[in-house]
Amino acid sequence: MKLVFGSISELIDELKERKVEVVRVAAVAKDNASSSSPVVRRNFFLFVTAELGGSFAEVRIPLGSCELLLGRDGEMRKLLERAREKAEAVKKRLKEEGFTIRPGAWMEGEVVNGTER
Repeated sequence: MKLVFGSISELIDELKERKVEVVRVAAVAKDNASSSSPVVRRNFFLFVTAELGGSFAEVRIPLGSCELLLGRDGEMRKLLERAREKAEAVKKRLKEEGFTIRPGAWMEGEVVNGTER
């Protein structure tokens, strides 16, 4: 089971209240394909998660999306750069709040960094 938050501030408040020390931060790209359309969209998110003793807390920060087209990767490069910048800003804030930052993300039924959740 996961506990989902609408903002990083809400997540931080909950984690401090529960005295959680380790937070995971991962930029994730998910493809969205449909049988009714030949277009594949790649959606970019920043996942911030933490284990809560048998469950986990999560906030998903949307970063944008783009169509996957051969030879046209400029938009995707911009989104990758935005993901990197946002991840650094979030990590900095979490460190300032006293958390230890680890790579990866806790997820149910998904694989991130080689771990299925």
